[in-house]
Amino acid sequence: MNTYVKDQVNAIVAGAAKMYQIDYTIEVVGEGLHCGCSKELAAMMEVCAKAHPAISETVLESNDSAGSEDATYFMEEVQRNGGLATYCIFGTELAAGHHNENFDVNEESLLPAVEILYESVKRLGKEGGVK
Repeated sequence: MNTYVKDQVNAIVAGAAKMYQIDYTIEVVGEGLHCGCSKELAAMMEVCAKAHPAISETVLESNDSAGSEDATYFMEEVQRNGGLATYCIFGTELAAGHHNENFDVNEESLLPAVEILYESVKRLGKEGGVK
């Protein structure tokens, strides 16, 4: 997707510059990367989530857009250095969507999320990593 957007921007700007007979430069000041999750880590975290009494449903993998570029940069760096990384979301009731002045998380969902992350870390430590 990142390559597609870059190519489209380059083509549109080049066309407009040619139409108006002007020179142009494009400076990339940000971008979004795609980084796949470590499937074995995601599967292990799903096991921990399914074992938690507060969790009624899990989704191991989704193609819905859910992450942000900062998370993908961190994940890519961890994986590039031989580690495992995944992106996970703990659902909750929201008063409004992200980037909205009425955004408010249901705090009751925070403790189960922390407990699942804690169990996942304990499992990683006991198993010496994910097999």
